[in-house]
Amino acid sequence: MINLLKYLFLLILLNTTLSSKSLDKRSLALEMLNTMNKNGYVQKMMDGEIYQRVSQNPLLAANSKKVIRVLKKHLSFNKLKPKLAAYYAKELSTNEIRAFTKFCATKEGQKILLKFPKLINIGSKLAEIELQKHYKELISEVMK
Repeated sequence: MINLLKYLFLLILLNTTLSSKSLDKRSLALEMLNTMNKNGYVQKMMDGEIYQRVSQNPLLAANSKKVIRVLKKHLSFNKLKPKLAAYYAKELSTNEIRAFTKFCATKEGQKILLKFPKLINIGSKLAEIELQKHYKELISEVMK
């Protein structure tokens, strides 16, 4: 019976320690996200993605103002931030979160965050151009 109580005590202690570490990591992730959005850049990226997706979808484009208003209401940075923080806390180490937060706090980090969507789009467009150059080869391989 005493061994069982010791085991339960250790289990509770371990669980409490892991939970507090997870909460600390989540707090660090929240700090990271706030630093990333220091100049509103994350929200701007999200807004840009919403505008782009709505404008590219003929079913949504006809009522774009209404659609964008609803999407921005439910897809705001502040609304998604707790879920993002939980995800980042799960995927990144404490050291990674701290290092990225430190980088995002710099002038260079903020500049890269601002340009990041454009850089990603350029990368996608370059990949699409290369794929088009080699499309016949791709189809040929698939059809073998």
